[in-house]
Amino acid sequence: MEELYHTEKISLERIASGDRKAFNELYTAHIEGVYNYIYLFTKSKDETEEILQGVFVSIWESREKLEAIRSFKHYLSRASKNKLINHIRHIKIKNRVLAERGQRVGRKEGKVSVFKSDPYCRATLHQYQPGKAW
Repeated sequence: MEELYHTEKISLERIASGDRKAFNELYTAHIEGVYNYIYLFTKSKDETEEILQGVFVSIWESREKLEAIRSFKHYLSRASKNKLINHIRHIKIKNRVLAERGQRVGRKEGKVSVFKSDPYCRATLHQYQPGKAW
C-alpha cells in the first residue's frame, strides 16, 4: 500500500512539473472508470465524453496543485462529480430559458432527462462518496 502511494505521489509530482507522458499514463489508468461513472448518469456517449474531457482538462490546467493531493483517486472522484453536477446545472438553466421562450430541448441537444425521471440516478449521485471504488 505504501509503495502504491509513493508511486502515485511521484507521478503527481511529475505531472505538476508539466510531464505530459506522466499525465497520459494517469489518464490511461483512470479513463475507463471515470467514463463508466459519468455514463451511468448521462446515458449519452457525447455528453459523457464532453464531461470527461472537462475533468481531465481541469486537472491538467491546475496540475501545480497535484503535489499536495493525498489521494488522486479521491481527487478524481470529486472532480468528476463536480463536472457532472455543473453539466446538469447548465442543462437545467438552458432548459429553463428555452421553456420561457416556449421551446423545448430534445435529448440530442443536451437534455439529461434521466435525472428528473429516475430516482435511482438522483439518489446515487447524491449519495456518491468520493474515493469510493468506481
